[in-house]
Amino acid sequence: IFTEEEALSSVISQSGFGDKSEYLKIYKMWPDIVGEKIAENTCLESVKRGTLFVNASSPAWMQELHFLKDMIIEKLEKELGEGTVKDIRFKTGLVPSRGIEKIDLSDIPLNDDEIKMTEKESDGIKDPEVREAFQHLMKTHLKSKKEE
Repeated sequence: IFTEEEALSSVISQSGFGDKSEYLKIYKMWPDIVGEKIAENTCLESVKRGTLFVNASSPAWMQELHFLKDMIIEKLEKELGEGTVKDIRFKTGLVPSRGIEKIDLSDIPLNDDEIKMTEKESDGIKDPEVREAFQHLMKTHLKSKKEE
């Protein structure tokens, strides 16, 4: 059985990003880069040697994304710096449902150890916005486990 920190580290390392902050930046900015409708029909799979691999929910979405590829790369370069993402490969694949109904986890408290763990795990992230997003992701994960 994995701890939450081991699971998150595993997901990040398998993503192809060596740096947690780069993975989180792309993941966080994806809906702003492509828009909510496209974000709902895509899932970032990995990045290898400057190529971003993205699953599309259907062949129709995949074809539409091919037409938008240059614009998406341009927006990513503007946010991340030139050469970070040189190419995007789209394929039809698994796109987890983001769910229309949002669950309110605000009433579920975290104990001091859980809060300290989220802070410790995000210590190495220099960008304050990315660090905050990572902490929020961890806290939401911990709260959702308590709700189950």
